[in-house]
Amino acid sequence: MKNKIKAAVILLIFATYLFNCSKKEEPSTSGFNLGNIKEQVFKINLNQDTVLQTESGVLINLRKNTFKSTTFTALELRVKEILTKADLIKSGITTIDEKGRLLESGGMVNIQTEPKIEINPKYPIQVSIPAKGLNPNMKKYTADIDNGDYLWKYAGSLVNNQLLIDLKEGEKLFLQNCATCHNKDLVKNMTGPALGCIENGVNRRDRDWLIKFTKNSQKMIASGDTLALCIWNIYKPTVMSNFGNLSDLQINQIYDYIKNESSRRNLCDKKTNNGRNSFNLANCDFKIENANNFDTIPSYYVVSVFNYEWINCDYTPFQVEEEAETFKVVAEPNLQIYLIFKNRKSIWSFGFEKGRYILSETQDDEKVKLPIGEEVSILAYSEPKKGKRRFCWLKTKVNAKNDFKPDLHSISELEFLKRLVQL
Repeated sequence: MKNKIKAAVILLIFATYLFNCSKKEEPSTSGFNLGNIKEQVFKINLNQDTVLQTESGVLINLRKNTFKSTTFTALELRVKEILTKADLIKSGITTIDEKGRLLESGGMVNIQTEPKIEINPKYPIQVSIPAKGLNPNMKKYTADIDNGDYLWKYAGSLVNNQLLIDLKEGEKLFLQNCATCHNKDLVKNMTGPALGCIENGVNRRDRDWLIKFTKNSQKMIASGDTLALCIWNIYKPTVMSNFGNLSDLQINQIYDYIKNESSRRNLCDKKTNNGRNSFNLANCDFKIENANNFDTIPSYYVVSVFNYEWINCDYTPFQVEEEAETFKVVAEPNLQIYLIFKNRKSIWSFGFEKGRYILSETQDDEKVKLPIGEEVSILAYSEPKKGKRRFCWLKTKVNAKNDFKPDLHSISELEFLKRLVQL
């Protein structure tokens, strides 16, 4: 009898061991991984249409027949979102496509359901990702990150909305009609003033005024308009072309494009531009009555979701002919190393090969399409050991040759977590 009890106890211990080994280990939140990204849970009634809003403002539109189910009447929708650069870095998700090209993210979202139910392709989940200004070049990418595939695959265009259509048309009209005299970067003056933030700050121009001035500037000068006269006194004898051939809609599309780009690229940030556009009219004696304040255009990237992979609004930010050598880092083994771009929501991980670290998806003798002078940081850290890590955060630029030997030092886990916030 004792032998039977002993055998039963051993069997129970062995079964418990197998169960514990088979449990999925929760990721550590002290490094860069998806465990750092909060999961939001929503209860869904499958018998009605539903619109949800996440903590970051993502809109999720579900039709009552979005899910193929004849059994369930309710489910849990589990959402993870990565909209900020800080969350992108904390997640450890790199922004590289399957061809080894760098991408810049406009926002990532992953949707899971409990129980898992197939999505009806006729009525997919529609996700609207908020953006501070839209980039017309954004495309849809997907990746099965939960199964270890971190390379993004091109999955087609975003769902067109009227604002995106208008911005694309505005960009086209700007390049056709304005770019000869007004700089495409919207920052530097050329024959005419830079147009970035033209509806912002003390020098803002009212939209109605802009439409009239664009159609016939000389007529407004002749009428005695004080703002038109001020501009004429600065730029005469150069005469701005008249664009009476453009409709009010077309001119609005041009200025919507300029406003969107000014917002998207932070051109009107008070810290960098003192809240003004680059064409300073402060010395002119005029007052704009009822001028509109500069408001960002409410904008979303809209994506249709057909499966449970991660979705990402992305574009390839660099169109460079000259290529730089891939980054190479000589450092101690067993490190996590990332290349972080200062002015972009883009990160690139390093892999260990032939005794050194190189950018993943490249080879030692390959080059990368990164522009010389782009500001980046190399971030390297080890796993924690006795409450401390080896750590280095090296600020640099993309050079023709990119060989580095970072000086790692020991920091506490608390200090490491503070550095994550600073990134």
